[in-house]
Amino acid sequence: MTAGVSALLRAAFSPALISVGQTLAMTAFLLRGDEAVRRHPGRLGLMPLLFLGGTVSQMGLRMTIDRSLPVPMLPFILATVLLYQAYVCLFTRRPWEVCMFVSLIFLMVDNSVWPLISSLSRMLLGVNYLYEGDYALRLPAILLLWVLEYGLLRLLLRFLPPLGRIRMTGYTLTMTIAAVIPFLCIRSLSSAMQLLENKSFQILTASCFLVELVTLARGIGVETGERERLRALELRRVLDTQQQQFHLKMQHIDDVNRKYHDMKNILLVLESGAATDDMRAGVRRLIGDIRPYETLVETGNGALDIVLSDKLRVCQQEEIRCVPYVDGRMLYFVDPLDLCTIFGNALDNAIESCRQQENPENRQISIRTVSRGTAVVLVFRNTFAMRPVLRDGLPVSTKADRANHGYGLRNIRYVVGRYGGEMSCRVSGEEFVLTLLLLRGQDD
Repeated sequence: MTAGVSALLRAAFSPALISVGQTLAMTAFLLRGDEAVRRHPGRLGLMPLLFLGGTVSQMGLRMTIDRSLPVPMLPFILATVLLYQAYVCLFTRRPWEVCMFVSLIFLMVDNSVWPLISSLSRMLLGVNYLYEGDYALRLPAILLLWVLEYGLLRLLLRFLPPLGRIRMTGYTLTMTIAAVIPFLCIRSLSSAMQLLENKSFQILTASCFLVELVTLARGIGVETGERERLRALELRRVLDTQQQQFHLKMQHIDDVNRKYHDMKNILLVLESGAATDDMRAGVRRLIGDIRPYETLVETGNGALDIVLSDKLRVCQQEEIRCVPYVDGRMLYFVDPLDLCTIFGNALDNAIESCRQQENPENRQISIRTVSRGTAVVLVFRNTFAMRPVLRDGLPVSTKADRANHGYGLRNIRYVVGRYGGEMSCRVSGEEFVLTLLLLRGQDD
């Protein structure tokens, strides 16, 4: 039994050390490439999963591969990519197609670097020091494997966008397929074609795969950058249009309020003057009819009074209880149109969410302003009928045409960024909470 354990340990020596390096390199790639996973350090506990799975896969490749199969490498490749897929999905919680893309990147890095080192070792020294020879000589070869895999993944991170911004569009998918299919074909068929022992062929193909990897990462990075540039232009266009509409609405409401006060004064004079009872009754009815056009909110900020009054009228029509605890004087440093963008979009989203509640008693919105040192914090809370799903810090649109919706919160985040601030969304119990932090004196 002791001899069997000793043989198992000797067989596992290289696979275990190789798996350690691969696990560390891949985990470092995920931590650097996805800011969201750095906020969940507990997920590092998944590292043993990849280490054990990688060790078993490496041992299986060396000990159980059946070269008589039509495609002897295929089972090993499939098992490896499934292992990587499971690890990336559990670690990042990103959509499955993004996790599959990342797992294919890992597969190509892994299956390019170790054949390169193995073939160079056999060509120059006559022995594959990754798996054969004295243990003291294996360590430098395995260390070189660690360094090359980590260095290559770091290089790819320079070209790839953050994982949260990768979208598997038609272009991205085409590039990935164009890179992966030749790789899988050559790696799968190399044993059957007796090419695995051809060192020059292995070195050449590994070098080509490495160049292909960098080209793929750079292409996807350029495609993502162009897509985000176009989206930013569209966001800017929507914001400009929206602010023009707010500007016209502010002028319109201001004119209506002035005319309301003039008309009310005239009607009050008529009511108190020499008029018949019928005339007084008619005047009172007119005063009642125009009263809803009077400003309902006084926060100490004229622009904010206008937009809040407009949204409160909508809330009254929709039977939504809206409670604004707002001191507009705190927001003296915010441009009036920016205030309209922030409060208009935030309240439009809140009203839309409350509107879906069947029971009017459950339709509630609250707004609060808080001063904290050099910052002002705005907190919008609203109830919802369907629990929002957050992705990349924003709720996923429930509308069918998602491409033309979802600009409201992005516009808010853009405006808040101009004041050196931050925006966060979260779900607290039965409420959706939007928190905005604005720094005084940071406006453009």
